[in-house]
Amino acid sequence: MKRYGNYTLVVLILLIVPVQAYATSEILYSARYYLPPGSKGTSHFHIYRIDAHGRHRRQLTFGQFDEGYPSWSEDGKRVEFIRQYPDGKLQSFYVPTAGGAVHQNSLQSGGDNGKQCVTKSPDGKHFLVETQSGEAIDDQSGNRTIIDSPIGVDLDNQGQSIWLNKSHLLRLQPQETSGPDEDFELTNDSYDIIGLDGKVKKHVKFTLTVPGHGRYFPGYCRFDHVEAYPPDNHYFLAVENWHNSTVGVDFGYYKVEASTGKTAFMTEGQFLQWSPDGRSYCIAPGMDVTPYAKWPSGNTRVVWSAPLSIVDTRTGQSRRVTPRLSHVIHADWR
Repeated sequence: MKRYGNYTLVVLILLIVPVQAYATSEILYSARYYLPPGSKGTSHFHIYRIDAHGRHRRQLTFGQFDEGYPSWSEDGKRVEFIRQYPDGKLQSFYVPTAGGAVHQNSLQSGGDNGKQCVTKSPDGKHFLVETQSGEAIDDQSGNRTIIDSPIGVDLDNQGQSIWLNKSHLLRLQPQETSGPDEDFELTNDSYDIIGLDGKVKKHVKFTLTVPGHGRYFPGYCRFDHVEAYPPDNHYFLAVENWHNSTVGVDFGYYKVEASTGKTAFMTEGQFLQWSPDGRSYCIAPGMDVTPYAKWPSGNTRVVWSAPLSIVDTRTGQSRRVTPRLSHVIHADWR
């Protein structure tokens, strides 16, 4: 009887632990699910939530407007998003995470009020403060360290400086272009690794090479920004802008070894959102055409699609979690 009790306890643990794990990790995304062929009405982009396995989908917003840019509030009690009206006007709203009535958001999420942008270090003990006149590091006591060779920051174009780990920053240097148009050329870029004392510890050069879309649209590829690489803080992501009129919003993501500048292409998509444990990410590709129905003439009708997928960085395995006939444009993972 005792052995049976222990066995039962083990089984219960095995059943309970995975459920708790995915219940605390969920993805928000904005998507358009097309109505069945022949249906009346028009489909719209709405906000949905799913668990980390891509299951238990729940729709949070409804109606005749397009909604995007979903994000979890810091306390996890509501979902903030942007609604676009037919006249192009944008308005911020929020809805409880369990669903329900939609409310206008009087406090706009994010932003720097035109003055500064503050980014917390991974351990929460320091803050990178970016302003239009330069950058500094603040500690929890309010002590400020000015970063060497201050470079004014374009606060409307974030992603030029990031926390590499709890004790070092990575800051991009101005781009060096290889062609006459500085906005649309491949670049040889460089960056500084900076300590908490504000001093440059290392200056590194790196070069991005463009596969795939870059070969077909070389004039539209340009270096855009950098992002953290949660699985290993010895690396970061260099992100290249591949936007064009065919695929719409699209980025190329490169994994860069911080100490050497050695780069390797990782993936491409409209966005890349990491799981809380940093082991997986969700991504949707640039939009593509997908067969939808037949016109009366017999010709195939196509629609734009971009399904959401989850990628495991340990195995490289990718799992599509929305149908092929869906168009995902934004996501947030907590």
